[in-house]
Amino acid sequence: GFYARPAAHLPWLVTGAGICIISGVQASFASFGAGRKNLPLCAMSLLSIHESLQSFTPTGDESEDIGRLYDITDAIEADGLAAHCVAEMLAVFERNPDAGLGSPGPLVHCIETVPMAEFIPPLAQSLERVPTAMTLWMAERCLRSNPTDDSAALLISAIKTIPNSETASSELKSVATSTLASHGT
Repeated sequence: GFYARPAAHLPWLVTGAGICIISGVQASFASFGAGRKNLPLCAMSLLSIHESLQSFTPTGDESEDIGRLYDITDAIEADGLAAHCVAEMLAVFERNPDAGLGSPGPLVHCIETVPMAEFIPPLAQSLERVPTAMTLWMAERCLRSNPTDDSAALLISAIKTIPNSETASSELKSVATSTLASHGT
């Protein structure tokens, strides 16, 4: 039989053979953890990673913060879960727009392991919610990398929201305006 997904945002299912499938990634599983004993190991890993990203709070020591982020992104990459963690990684930038999290740093490096067409939609959504210097820089980098017309249009549309954003600094609004001008919009 199959285990039903306990929540729609968990992209896994378990077959009767004990195989966890996460959007084409297969892994055998073991069950463990108080209160989560019915979740497969790969889902536990995804939940743990999401919890680590959600609870990440910079200390103010850039070197320490980057090291902690590399610990998280190493786990993401080791488990092949980068595509499932893009929105949570972008949310770290949204919650901490002024923190020194690398340039570009472990989060950007991890996000960029995902095919560009897959991470552009969550990047555009992040830019519309809480634009940051890092997410705008990522969008600019994507635009210079010959994205599909649809992906480019999605990014341009998101960048166009920044000059009217209540959360964007005046400097970020200016950079967004310059970015749009450099792309002919």
